[in-house]
Amino acid sequence: MNDPRARFFLLVLYTTALSLATSLTTVVSLTVLGASVWVLPRVRASTKAFLKAFIPSALIFGSVTWAFQGAIAFEAVLRLAGLMLGPWAFFQTTEPESIYQVMVWLRVPRSWGFTFSVSRQFLEILTSDLTEIWHTLLTRGLPLDRPLKRWFNLPRFLLPVLVSSFHTAEQLAETLETRGIAQLPQSHPTFHWKKKDSLGTLAGFLLVGFSLWTR
Repeated sequence: MNDPRARFFLLVLYTTALSLATSLTTVVSLTVLGASVWVLPRVRASTKAFLKAFIPSALIFGSVTWAFQGAIAFEAVLRLAGLMLGPWAFFQTTEPESIYQVMVWLRVPRSWGFTFSVSRQFLEILTSDLTEIWHTLLTRGLPLDRPLKRWFNLPRFLLPVLVSSFHTAEQLAETLETRGIAQLPQSHPTFHWKKKDSLGTLAGFLLVGFSLWTR
């Protein structure tokens, strides 16, 4: 789907369908369907990062619900996986500028949308800086690859991270001020809705109907 609005609609409808599902079979079906997003290259490339976020959450969530019943814990973990997969795929396949345009189209204040868009791009830059600093310190012999010594050497890692983040934020602020971002015309976003966007949205409604039908 090319239109970011269609992806947003599909995300909302998929999340709604998964939230409304009460049958274990329905939850399994929707989660497996959600896992099909891994055919997308950008989602598949971020598998490691997703698992780092999902596995601890699943262990905690599963441990808490296991006290009630094993089947309930299994269903809860599956539902959690589906609810995390949808937003994850959306943010991996949609550029910050497109998300900003969708927020403007939804009548969200432009200042909120702009703040969200810039913040996400800032996080991407900061993540790149973190990786570079991490490898630099490892090259210099700092034992950050060992869990116990990592905690003792954490201040040596955090200081350059803070300096880098402040420097990046200052550069971003100066760039926005130089370009006169506050005086830019408030243009309306342009979208190109195509047939496959309609089909994707229709599929989302069918998922909601399927969840309601199997309740």
